[in-house]
Amino acid sequence: METDVLRKCLQDQPQSIWRDHAIEVLNEGDVLYTGSGEPKRFSTSKDMFDLYHLRLEIGREKRTDVVGMEELVDRFKSMSNSDRVYGRPFAGPKGFIYSFWDENDSLIGCISGKGVFGGRSVP
Repeated sequence: METDVLRKCLQDQPQSIWRDHAIEVLNEGDVLYTGSGEPKRFSTSKDMFDLYHLRLEIGREKRTDVVGMEELVDRFKSMSNSDRVYGRPFAGPKGFIYSFWDENDSLIGCISGKGVFGGRSVP
């Protein structure tokens, strides 16, 4: 996936803190898709809710600064439990973006941060 696709999809989203922060990370330059190029690996929105709700709680305890996590968890919660979603990682020298897409390749949300996350570029 190209960063241009992500940028366009972000710009098509209503203005929000998570959207604006992800665009800011992209604008810092040298952000690349860091996935393996393998076919999409789908999970259910229920599984993603469970996983990212836990990560949200841990992040709150550790005071980790990841923008968009709460909104993403809310989005997963609002979806049907069986809806299929997948993630795509992007990273650059100054930050990361992890985008989430539905099975129709529509952006449903993303998380982003400056620097590295847990010693890695992408959570």
